[in-house]
Amino acid sequence: MAPDVQTVTALAAPIVGETGLDLDDVAVSRKPGDGVSAITVVVDGDDGVGLDQLTDLTRALTARFDEEPWAQDYALDVTSRGVDRPLTTERHWRRNRGRKVEVTGENGEKFTGRIGSLVDDRVRLVVNQKGRLSVREVGLADVASAVVVVEFGEPSPAELRLADED
Repeated sequence: MAPDVQTVTALAAPIVGETGLDLDDVAVSRKPGDGVSAITVVVDGDDGVGLDQLTDLTRALTARFDEEPWAQDYALDVTSRGVDRPLTTERHWRRNRGRKVEVTGENGEKFTGRIGSLVDDRVRLVVNQKGRLSVREVGLADVASAVVVVEFGEPSPAELRLADED
């Protein structure tokens, strides 16, 4: 018997919650050939997620999953969100304040901005177009997709100041 996403989520949510982290995603897939289920549990926290937290959480989840009928048939991966995962909830936007994000609007428009304050389901984005800074407010419901952009240089102080304004 293989576990499904709903079962794993129901088992993992209280354990993750006890750590003060958020359960961000659960995926379950079947590995071809050996019949083992690959379970991925993705977590997130206001202050990020440390390796010790992931290790402790993996142990706690393993202990709980080992009580299930499918205990001999799974491989578990517990991981943090990472910057490549899309921003899909208000807390993702809040936790990435000050970072640059690539946004695709519901209308298909694409632009890049630095995440500022979040108020009433609207986010302030500082847009830098060839050195000209502007602030754009976008409703989260109007965002089709958004992903953090990895930066190798330092952002301009002016851009950061605008992103920090409330």
